[in-house]
Amino acid sequence: MFLAMTKLDTITHSQKETYYQDLYDLHTIEECLRSIEYWRDASKKVSNSEELKDLSEQEKAKHFAAALNMDLYQKKGYRYEHRASTIQEWIRRDQGNDEKVVNTQIPQNTGCSQCSCDMNVIFRDIYLDSSRVLFFFECPSCKKRKGIFDNGEPYVSRPELCPKCKKELKVLYSKKGRILEWKKSCKTCGFKETEIDDWDKNEAERQKKSAQEKELLKRYRSRFCMSEKEGQDYIECSNRLKMLTEFLQKTEQKRTDPDYQKVTSLKKITIVELEKQIFEIVEKEKYIKLILEKPEIDRHVIVPFTVQDADSSRKENASVCKLNRIIKKTLEGTNWRLMSEGVHYRLGYLSGRLKGYEQEEDLLQLVKKDKKQSALARV
Repeated sequence: MFLAMTKLDTITHSQKETYYQDLYDLHTIEECLRSIEYWRDASKKVSNSEELKDLSEQEKAKHFAAALNMDLYQKKGYRYEHRASTIQEWIRRDQGNDEKVVNTQIPQNTGCSQCSCDMNVIFRDIYLDSSRVLFFFECPSCKKRKGIFDNGEPYVSRPELCPKCKKELKVLYSKKGRILEWKKSCKTCGFKETEIDDWDKNEAERQKKSAQEKELLKRYRSRFCMSEKEGQDYIECSNRLKMLTEFLQKTEQKRTDPDYQKVTSLKKITIVELEKQIFEIVEKEKYIKLILEKPEIDRHVIVPFTVQDADSSRKENASVCKLNRIIKKTLEGTNWRLMSEGVHYRLGYLSGRLKGYEQEEDLLQLVKKDKKQSALARV
């Protein structure tokens, strides 16, 4: 292949957008045709099975047609949904490769090892699927060639191995007009093979394949490639189905998950009810002048509070622990909690913050947190 290269400075990857559109639609058509063939084979294999023995031929055909149509609808819809993004990704990839090949600096110190002449670039391209650019050089004097990567690393071609004994093959190349010939032979086991690359024949085959692809597009594009309206209808239907599926799954989870059951049993109290409950319990324990301050309202409702300890015999730690305990006990089974920083004490004044939960997912996390803390307390 190296010896057979024509003198081209670069290979252009980018094509017109219609090329990518045709390529994508062609893949869609081929996938749909494979599905039709699959269901035809399946209908032949299972039509006489025990499961379908009670159905008439007409009923069997109806069931297989329904299955095929559903399969095709899903494939066509999926292909439409990803069409624009895939085509744009192909375009970006090829444009990026072209830019990299053009803008990558030619390696230096590429003199001919045989006659020391400066060699000319005859070819450059992205190497296989890597991000490296490979340059091929030719000596204008002795015609010796070599490959060098963009980082200066020399290209070393891998020897072709014998398919029988895996030893290195001897390969002789010859060219007659537009026909290339490779004669391969193995000194170890005697294997011999000749490969011929007829450019005219290959071009004829390429043209034939191109004509077949154009015919497929002309014949099947309207059938297997969704229009914009059909595609948008599919996406809307698919989104509704996903939402319904998620709703049903969540409903089933609520029905069977004990944590969800606890969420439904929580008493969701308002700020007025909260104040009343806490006032009654703290007053019994000789805490007076409860004040709920202006709330912070965001995802949650956070209410700062202050209260005074009317029992002068209680020390700071005892007062804090007592108030912590009775507030937590009071809020059990409700949608309110004393925040994690707890209660603070200054000269008989105690302060803290209460947090209210409204949304179902927050209440579920609250239940899980309570269960975890309860489990840790038992350890």
